[in-house]
Amino acid sequence: MGLDPRLAFPVMATGGALTIAGAGTRHVLRGYVDLRIALGIVIGGIPAVFIAAFIVKSMPLEVLRWMVIFVVLYAALMMFRAAMAGRRKPLTLEADRAAAL
Repeated sequence: MGLDPRLAFPVMATGGALTIAGAGTRHVLRGYVDLRIALGIVIGGIPAVFIAAFIVKSMPLEVLRWMVIFVVLYAALMMFRAAMAGRRKPLTLEADRAAAL
């Protein structure tokens, strides 16, 4: 489209961040977010950045590729397992209404 990718990425990333911030604020105000979990993710992210910067950066691409494949497959398996467990439990009318909000 004629736009330099070095310029397009920060613009799109900023737009995404502002969208998430707006939507996230609404969820926090309604009480849909467990702030203890969010704090754990933030605190865990700090050492993860240093690990990525110093260890993953020098890792061979083939090893990194297999690690990503493993993480994606593991996440898919856990989501599938959670979905199957959720189907076994019948929802009450109140829980169904709460899930629809």
